[in-house]
Amino acid sequence: LEVGGREAHKEGRRMAEEARDLSKELRLLRERTAQDSLSLPDKHLLKFLRWKSEGTRAYDRLTEFIRWRRECRWMDNPEPLLLGKSEVIRKVLMSGVLACPANVRGRRGEKLVFGRFRFNDLSSWSPQDLCRTIVYIVETALISEETQNNGLLVLHDLSGITQNNISIQVPKLLLPILLGKYPVKVKGIFIYNAPWWFQGPLQIVKLLMPSKIRSRLRTISSLSEVHEMIDPSLLLVEHGGTTEYKPEEWIGTQMALEAGGAEDDYLVKCLQT
Repeated sequence: LEVGGREAHKEGRRMAEEARDLSKELRLLRERTAQDSLSLPDKHLLKFLRWKSEGTRAYDRLTEFIRWRRECRWMDNPEPLLLGKSEVIRKVLMSGVLACPANVRGRRGEKLVFGRFRFNDLSSWSPQDLCRTIVYIVETALISEETQNNGLLVLHDLSGITQNNISIQVPKLLLPILLGKYPVKVKGIFIYNAPWWFQGPLQIVKLLMPSKIRSRLRTISSLSEVHEMIDPSLLLVEHGGTTEYKPEEWIGTQMALEAGGAEDDYLVKCLQT
């Protein structure tokens, strides 16, 4: 109990120090956005400050995001980026191609996202639909201050995939969004059990990545290689862990949250035009 109390005190002190550090930058960012006739809640401005803590860089990234959001019409087409209003996003998530279990994090507090592209049925949805679903997953993760501070870890299990499960359009559409405009810190991407023929597409994807993110991408042949960053007990059951992911339950929870007003926590919803 004493150890737990010390840790809680340390975390509380860290949060208080961060609040002091960001208060001035938040005020300046609020003033600059007001000059641009933008009225964004502090909870969204803080996402950019926690991503790029210096106010000028945060402002530049925020304006880039807004420009992209207003030009990217396909993000809300054919339906808004909300589970309660998008049948196709519900369909993609129900397939299990993406899993973002609640309260499952890496050793440094990173949010864990699992990809299982053998379930990516591109005859039932388009590459754009998959990208919209991934953006939705990121939006839900970024509601948490812990994720804003500590970022994401992604484990892609490529067991059983075929060439029909992938499309080069997905990284071409997605990487410029998530790695340049979205206030998300990608702390690591693990590619597990990739078939031999995937090396060609992977090299193309790497060319689309910034060098910093490219250095954080690793192909692995054993899940033991992620244990340094992820407690093995927190992996999915199929990977030898104890996390049971039921997409229908996750979808139900998110739809209930949206119905209760949580959609206002989504940055992409806030800037819909």
